[in-house]
Amino acid sequence: MILHIRYIIISLLLVFNCKQDETLKQQQQKLIPVGVSKSVEKENFIFFKSFQFCNSPYAALTSEEADKIYLKKEVLLNKEEKREVIDWNSFFFEGAKKCVESVLKQKINTAFLYSSNENFPFDTMVYLNEEYLLTAQDGFFFVFEEQKESSKLTSKQTKEYTCKEIDVSNSYEEPLYKECHCNSDFNKCYSLFYKNIEAGYKEFLLEKLSRKDTVFFRKGNKVEFKFYRGDSLRISIIEEVGEEFLFKNEKNKTVIEFYSYLP
Repeated sequence: MILHIRYIIISLLLVFNCKQDETLKQQQQKLIPVGVSKSVEKENFIFFKSFQFCNSPYAALTSEEADKIYLKKEVLLNKEEKREVIDWNSFFFEGAKKCVESVLKQKINTAFLYSSNENFPFDTMVYLNEEYLLTAQDGFFFVFEEQKESSKLTSKQTKEYTCKEIDVSNSYEEPLYKECHCNSDFNKCYSLFYKNIEAGYKEFLLEKLSRKDTVFFRKGNKVEFKFYRGDSLRISIIEEVGEEFLFKNEKNKTVIEFYSYLP
């Protein structure tokens, strides 16, 4: 009889504990907010440069004003949001794509429109080559560059290979737009040059520098490596927009000048 009563008590305790667990589970479920999704990581873009619409003499801003207006602006982009392929001529103006390519010194392979809740001109932006965000205002383009930790140079590389952009107000009259300084010989500096140049250029360049004059064709463009007196090298990419990279030996160091010649 005592054993039978003990079994009944144990059974009641198990049922009671199960009911408590079910009640606690229901209470916990009520605490979970309805319609809350996991947070989405957004990529951060910082100001890179501004430039006036090509072949347009009129703008509401000066170049100095355009460079300052969004100097400290940061833009966030959720790449998973809805996007659409851009029609350059209807969204901007005829020739806009060629204008942007000539200033950024690279061909545009991908370009998508993204919309956001930000105020104009950041309510609609163009994502270029998985690297830049582009918007426009008052006769100027504004370009923002994606921040990538992996793209940052180490302190050793920074000291060995440094570059600076040259402010160009008229690309037709001032083709020199960038200059790099390297504390080594041509071979080492060419390797750093090739490593750091925009991806769009690499398909037109040799991965390893040849020590003799070389001419070849890539995608219908003529590419020429030509040495002069052993202390300078000129690399020419001859296409609709001509590009030249001039390597000069100066006191056991190498200076690399970047030129662009518009059509």
